[in-house]
Amino acid sequence: MPGTAIKLMTGAPIPDGANVVIKYEDVVRNGDYISVFQTLKAQDNIIKTGEDVVEGEVIASKSTVITPPLIALLAGIGVAQVPVYKKVKIAIMSSGDELVSPFEELPTGKIYNSSLYGLLSRCQELGAQPLDLGIVPDQIEAVSSRMAEALKKADIIVSTGGVSVGDYDIIKDAMVEAGAEMLFWKVAMKPGSPIAAARKGKKLLIGLSGNPAAAMITFDLIVIPLIKKLMGIRNPWPDQIKGILADNFKKSSPQRRFLRAQLEKKDGIDYLKLTGEQGNGVLKSMVGCNVLVDIPAGSGPLVYGQEVTGYIIGNVTDAYRN
Repeated sequence: MPGTAIKLMTGAPIPDGANVVIKYEDVVRNGDYISVFQTLKAQDNIIKTGEDVVEGEVIASKSTVITPPLIALLAGIGVAQVPVYKKVKIAIMSSGDELVSPFEELPTGKIYNSSLYGLLSRCQELGAQPLDLGIVPDQIEAVSSRMAEALKKADIIVSTGGVSVGDYDIIKDAMVEAGAEMLFWKVAMKPGSPIAAARKGKKLLIGLSGNPAAAMITFDLIVIPLIKKLMGIRNPWPDQIKGILADNFKKSSPQRRFLRAQLEKKDGIDYLKLTGEQGNGVLKSMVGCNVLVDIPAGSGPLVYGQEVTGYIIGNVTDAYRN
């Protein structure tokens, strides 16, 4: 009936005949009457059915990453369950008689195992399920046995160390001993060129360098795209970025080289600042690194102000808050 009103709670259906909603805080009530002090149009403050999601509209498809807002939207339209990819299981081990756990005392002539913990954390950060296989001695039988056991549980087996050309570099032999077929050995990049890959059925075995930074860089560039592919992510490759180099780099690069850098945004320009020493075993420069600058093979020294291309491997959000 024109000129009449009824009290409603937020989210309640609109009664037949009503054509506007006045906010409770915008009226003064006097007994059975209310006073309104602003002009309203028909349909003001009314949310129509289908305003958020139209009937038949696709709100998520295969390979859509499930985020908190999407979960809320699905719940809001009454979808309680959706099919998802299973968590990818990544088994990680480090080979080397020289390695000890950081939970132990460090004997003379030994080093702490750092790569294992860095890669386990990378997997957790990504949303995969890491399986800690610990340290394995430099013995073909011991490594192949650990790999064979891991193949029963994991989708990808990753090892660090033992993939170069030394007397104790036995990972390739251990992969074959475990029943895997070798796919390749070595890639033309620095750091991390000694990398081995093998396959057994649908399972992959990846052997990375024993140098901690080299292991993390090859894991970011080669293994993480594999994991993302198994997770169902539509584009598993790291995003590319162009920026201005904010340092000099004095070495030539006979082969393709990746430099650890951090993205900094200044006056609307993207700068890529090197994070420190770039040696294969230097981990400190991985801290704060969110971009790997891609230097083509055959490049000479690099100079401040030169445009370079890189791959995003970490969180660059902070760079764009400045």
